[in-house]
Formats: sequence, structure tokens, C-alpha cells
Amino acid sequence: SIAGLLGTAGQANYAAGNTFLDALAEFRREQGLPGTSLAWGLWRETSAMSGHLAEVDLRRIAKTGLVPLASEEAMALFDASQFTGEAVLGVSRIDTAALRARGEDVPTILTGLVPAAVRRAEVAQQGTSLADRLAGLSPVERERALTELVRGQVAAVLGHADASEVA
Repeated sequence: SIAGLLGTAGQANYAAGNTFLDALAEFRREQGLPGTSLAWGLWRETSAMSGHLAEVDLRRIAKTGLVPLASEEAMALFDASQFTGEAVLGVSRIDTAALRARGEDVPTILTGLVPAAVRRAEVAQQGTSLADRLAGLSPVERERALTELVRGQVAAVLGHADASEVA
């Protein structure tokens, strides 16, 4: 799974298992043995692995920049993978506009797909730092602002439309 390469939310155990298999493929290649690990992104067609995903899950995945693969496209990539000579391949379509919308929150492995100048400009447009904004608030207002910030971040990670859905 691409979760091992990107660290997708809610899949820590799954990502760890897949990362082990990626490392095993690399190790086998270093030993002169065959080994290829394909780190798949989401496929468009539902399966036992993805049939449980709710609309909120699909929105969260879309915000990460991952675009579901059609089965025909995925199988063509599977066939082509044997000719790359690589031990580990991430197999997914990527929406670079969604990556740019993430600002500085782009997984390191994907930063080459988002120009650094764009990322710096987006960060500069965000305005003053959190510390500066909190400094001018009373203790009660500061707690409220921080609670809203955390709820907003949790809602974004979980794919909720807004923070009101997070207790």
C-alpha cells in the first residue's frame, strides 16, 4: 500500500507492514535475488480492501492528492513495473493541484511535484504566526482559539466538512 510511503492517516499498522515488505524487496535486490514491491494507491473499483470506505474517507484521500486508479490502468502499470528495474514503486495517480493546496503539508517523497516557490508563497500568504495571534488574546480566548484550531485540524485529517463534526 502507498500508506507505507506516504504515511496516510488511520493506517499506521497497515503502513508498517507494507513498509516491511518494501524493505524486504530492497534487501532481496541487494542480495541479487528477485523482489518487487508495488505500493498501490486506491483503485476506483471497490473491493474487500476499499468497500468499507465512506464518503468522508474518500474526501480525505482526495485531499492527500491521491487519485483512484481504474483497474485497466492499474493492470497496465503492474505489467510495466517489471521493466523499471526498481525494487519499490509507488503506483498511484497524483493530483498536483490537491498537493499544492496542502501548502507545506506535502509528504517529503512528493515535494518534487510541488514547486518550492509555490509552497513558500502559500506559507507567506498565511499571515502572522500562531504565537503572534495568541499573544494578543486573553487566557479564555486563547484556549478557545487553540481548541478551534485543533478541532479544525482533526476535522481536516478525518475528512469532515468542518470542525463542528469534531467534539
